[in-house]
Amino acid sequence: MYAPMPLCRRYLARCETAPVVVLLCLAVVSALAVWGASTVAFDTRLLALLPPDSEAMRDLSALEQRGTTGTPLQLLVTSPDPAANRRVAGWLADELVRWPDVRWAEVRRGAERLRAKQLLIVPASELEGWADQLEGIVAWEQCERMPGCVQLDDRPPDLDLDDVRARLAAQPDLANLGRLLREPVTTLGTSTGTADDVDVGALCNDDGDVCAVEASLRGEARDVTVAEDVLRRAEALGAEAVARVGAPDMRVVVSGPVRNAAMNKRVAEADLQRISLLSGALVALVLLVQFRSPRWALVILAPVLAAGAITLALVAAVGQPLNLIASFSFAILMGVGVDFGIHLAAHYRAARAEGLPAAHAVAHTLDALGNSLGVAALSTAVAFFALTFAAFPGFAQMGWVAGAGVVAAWVANLLWFPPLVSALERLRPERAPSPRADGPRPLDVPPRPGRRLPLVVAGVGLLGACVLGALATRVTVQEDFRRLQPEGIAHGLDARGALHGTQGVEVQLYGEDPAQVRAAALAIAQRVGVLADADDARVGEALVLTAAALASDEQPRRLSAIARVHEQLLDLPEALDPELRAQVDQLRPLFAVHEPIGPADLPPFVRDALVDAQGRLGHIALVIVRASGSDARAMMQLSQVLAEVRGEHPSVALASPPALLGEVLPALYHDAPWVVLLALLGLSASTFALSRSLGRLALVLLAVAVTSAVTGGVLALCGLSLNLYNMVILPAAFGIAVDGAVYVVWARAGEGSGPEQERALRVSRGAILGSTVTTLSAFGSLATSTHPGVASLGLVGALAVGLASVVNLVWLPAVLNTRWVGRRFT
Repeated sequence: MYAPMPLCRRYLARCETAPVVVLLCLAVVSALAVWGASTVAFDTRLLALLPPDSEAMRDLSALEQRGTTGTPLQLLVTSPDPAANRRVAGWLADELVRWPDVRWAEVRRGAERLRAKQLLIVPASELEGWADQLEGIVAWEQCERMPGCVQLDDRPPDLDLDDVRARLAAQPDLANLGRLLREPVTTLGTSTGTADDVDVGALCNDDGDVCAVEASLRGEARDVTVAEDVLRRAEALGAEAVARVGAPDMRVVVSGPVRNAAMNKRVAEADLQRISLLSGALVALVLLVQFRSPRWALVILAPVLAAGAITLALVAAVGQPLNLIASFSFAILMGVGVDFGIHLAAHYRAARAEGLPAAHAVAHTLDALGNSLGVAALSTAVAFFALTFAAFPGFAQMGWVAGAGVVAAWVANLLWFPPLVSALERLRPERAPSPRADGPRPLDVPPRPGRRLPLVVAGVGLLGACVLGALATRVTVQEDFRRLQPEGIAHGLDARGALHGTQGVEVQLYGEDPAQVRAAALAIAQRVGVLADADDARVGEALVLTAAALASDEQPRRLSAIARVHEQLLDLPEALDPELRAQVDQLRPLFAVHEPIGPADLPPFVRDALVDAQGRLGHIALVIVRASGSDARAMMQLSQVLAEVRGEHPSVALASPPALLGEVLPALYHDAPWVVLLALLGLSASTFALSRSLGRLALVLLAVAVTSAVTGGVLALCGLSLNLYNMVILPAAFGIAVDGAVYVVWARAGEGSGPEQERALRVSRGAILGSTVTTLSAFGSLATSTHPGVASLGLVGALAVGLASVVNLVWLPAVLNTRWVGRRFT
């Protein structure tokens, strides 16, 4: 019996005598839960879906604390008029620097001060060789002009500008800076190129139809609220700029991590609100159609809404923001949570149709369904809770949130159903429904079907499951995350030509030993270069920015060698041929260096990349890898490279937010078998604990296995890929499939004669169909999401639930009606 304990009997008695009082108490608790749920925070950043305790994440946190605190912000200006683009970009930069939270803003990466000291990047041995060469020239010329001086050697070769430029071009640090600043080494190697030349270092593409404004915000703008405020102000500034110019074909769009964070939140919030409303409306519509009465929609939906509020209040109490995946679990709970109410309502109406009074019908319903409801709730919750063991936080958080929501929905239905039914019966007694009102006619089958038909259906089902299960091995995993991003996130402009040198995946490095930092940076570049040579590689060459050469211990020695060269250039005799004199005049400014390179000599972008929070050069480096941060396979390769370099240089912290995605898929591949195994073990333990029957457990697990095999095969046949989002539904599908299987098996194996069992099975099948449609409505609403990843979760979930209903409503009853199985459950 369901309610043998005195406490349960007293509760049912109180619900019968004073249902309004009980409902008021439940309403107060729900109102407090709604108040607590209002404080729930959402974190829609991709970093919120990544493991927080990994070594890469720890390195990233360390780099954020030790590096220059700043968040990049870019504004892109596009129109057919290059001159107008440059003017608007310049005006935007002037306006941005007036913002109190903007550190700097620029439309070109000028390198005048760095160009003047570029020889300090050249190794001291090269500079000393030039000094020795010039000393030889001066000594030879002086001897040549001195009476009686005999020349024993030939005149040393002249140190010409082309030779100096060639040697500068051989310095990788200058080559990388040239790529970044859009100043070729031939320009850096001469005195040409001034600030008045807008083409040198300008943040515009070659055609000039896209120009960029590069800015840096103070601090790490991780707070989504701050990012939203910055995006709002930047968009308003862009609109003002377009209005000032009066060019209808000009666009100003915001780019960078600030925009991505704010837009992700906008899309997620809009989606969540729309999907929740759509899911609730569809579920309510299904209930109205199935039960043809608004009162039963209220009886079924009220406990689910209360359970959702309690679950959100629990999340708020834990103080953990909901990530993108977990935030959509409430739409799933809407479909899964109503299952309990649908079964309670269907069995209650069937009991009333048999002539039982309302109070006895409630007790009879709870008595008949108490065990199966508990098994279904615990098995579904266990399937979700199994996700908490995944290393991927997106799965782990959704697991405990959804699991807690299922348990809350189960308890809420048991608490709300008796007083709601009693109160509504007092308010307006409902006429007892006819026996046919509890389930659709097409589901009614003869109580004793022929012996061959069940065997044929069971055999064909098993054979089909085996075939489709074999096809399930062909299901692919979507590794291009760009296809999983909403269209509203991308700005739609190709800024690679404007933001030259910085488009790619950034890897930051930090260490106390500049030599180790440089060595680690070069090791990353070398390894990704090897990957670029592979046929299937998606990682390209790297641009290395390191200040180790700028802050080398050789700086005094280099300055001394440069001073010697400069002195020799000044001491060259005046009687030189005009061509040599012209070359000397060009070389003198290049060697007029008297101070080492400091942070103030670097352009703002380079300074932020190479100067740490203490103002030191050499302790931070930046490697920009030509790759897409949305390509999971490429990020797996890069993540492996970083792990290898981290092992070789343990004193250097190195991390890259996009490369963290490369750790997700391996973690998923590693976690998936264990999560599935834990889900199966949990399902088995909960089912057996409440049934104490190995036969029932075997039938339930068999239905789950058939559902899983058929779902995987259909995914392969339809060409649907698994991805970071929809993969979460696979363990949960076990629990959803178990629900229907539990109700069917428990109804078929219940007490009573054959006809009574058939009536119970018919009622359960009608309730299963109704709950399936409501769950499909919830997943179907997710499939309408503008976020492709969330939409794929809804699509795969709807497919799994639909196939599970076919298995539970057609195949499983046929198995139960076979001679061997039927003998055990009759």
